[in-house]
Amino acid sequence: MQYKQNGVTSDWGKTVFKGIESNQLHLADYNIKQINQEKEKRTAYLKEVFSLFKESDVTLIGTPVYWLSMTGYLKTFINRFTDVIDEI
Repeated sequence: MQYKQNGVTSDWGKTVFKGIESNQLHLADYNIKQINQEKEKRTAYLKEVFSLFKESDVTLIGTPVYWLSMTGYLKTFINRFTDVIDEI
């Protein structure tokens, strides 16, 4: 599935951090699946994402809205958070 890395949500984040050094992370670039993924592989991706969060002073989470809800990428990320909460 294609997604827009430079869409409206991305532009909004760039506007919020205009003039401030920042990095954007796109959850769709990580292989965090909803089901049928071995825990070791799943947590490896989550640990990578959360290590970037830990290095940040500020974290802004943005998502396009589809059918009045967040994207599946963000929902899965939030659901999987409990897999690594004790390790971060």
